[in-house]
Amino acid sequence: MSTAAVMDQQEYPGEAHESEHSQPEYALEETKSETPSIWRSLMHLRLLLPYIGKLLPILEGNFSTALAPAQPAMAKPDLTELNQSIEVVNRGFLDLQAGNRDIRTHVQEQSVQLKRIDEQLIRLRESTERNTMEHQELVEDLRSASKLVRGLSTVMLALMIAVVAMVAFLLIRFHR
Repeated sequence: MSTAAVMDQQEYPGEAHESEHSQPEYALEETKSETPSIWRSLMHLRLLLPYIGKLLPILEGNFSTALAPAQPAMAKPDLTELNQSIEVVNRGFLDLQAGNRDIRTHVQEQSVQLKRIDEQLIRLRESTERNTMEHQELVEDLRSASKLVRGLSTVMLALMIAVVAMVAFLLIRFHR
């Protein structure tokens, strides 16, 4: 085995070692795996990584970060103002929640009042319908009573005329 084959085998662990004297099983097919060529490509790509890392910001349009040297670590900013503003926002949020609770209770009270008003309207409608029905029955009773009174008055008038005629007949007969 040559030293180059040993070096290749150490550099590329996925490469299978083939001796120069081995014969492939099939004459038409090549049994050499593609793993060594992938490893070689990755090794070449590893050398280009620093340059690619510098080119990517340029491709993205950030020329300042690509051309500027690495910046030293910045000092920690003063976060007290930020913390105070967060506390103010939290207080405002708590006030908003309290206001929301108040509004929710008012809405619930109003919905209960609306239900009561709705029930009162239903009762009022029912009583109005009852009164209307009673009024219609009363009107019908009055009509039937007026028909009865008219009929009775007609009968009474006829009887009166009959009595007057009989009295007149009797008076004429006795007078002679």
